[in-house]
Order: sequence, then structure tokens, then C-alpha cells
Amino acid sequence: MFVRFAPNLQYDPPREWQAAGMRNAYQGHAGLREWVADMREAWEWVENQPLEIVDAGDVLIFRNRVKLRARGSGIEFDSSFGFVIWIERGLIVREADFADWQEALRNAGIDR
Repeated sequence: MFVRFAPNLQYDPPREWQAAGMRNAYQGHAGLREWVADMREAWEWVENQPLEIVDAGDVLIFRNRVKLRARGSGIEFDSSFGFVIWIERGLIVREADFADWQEALRNAGIDR
């Protein structure tokens, strides 16, 4: 999986997914591994269904339906999220995810 991510990747997960102890940003491949481990600890399962994709050249914006179940409480969430991915030289250098689609578009520099 890491072949598509730049070694200096920055990942900013949505605040809504951050369980206690999780960071608000992860750096590089080691950070991505840490984020996956944090997610597995906090969430029992995650389903991710793409609904819309906006191709803005060096930036891709995905609107996805995401369903999660908290590992500790069993509470389930079903929401729409915007995933913004910046690409340089064919590699993902940054991803920032948002619970608000319009906020995702604004962060990608798209006025819609």
C-alpha cells in the first residue's frame, strides 16, 4: 500500500474519527502505520463507499459514505466525508479528511 504514498506524506484525519490518544496529524510511512493501528484500536469496523470524485489535476476530492462502529461502546456512525488528496510526481503527499463536503472543497481550492 505504501507505494502510492510519498515518504514525507502528511495525513490529517477528520476530528470525528479521533478517539482519545489519537493524534490530529500523522507524518510519513511510519505515521501512516501508526494511524492504521490507532484506527484498529478505536474502531471495530469501517466501511467506505465512494459517492463522488472531483479531479482537479494535482488534487483529488472524494465524497464518501463512511460507516464505523466504535470498538468500546459499539456505537455506529453513518456519515458523508470529504477526502482531499494532493499529488506530486505521481505520489500522494498529503491527505486531509473532513466531515463537511464544502469544507473539503474549500481546502482543495475549489469554489462550488
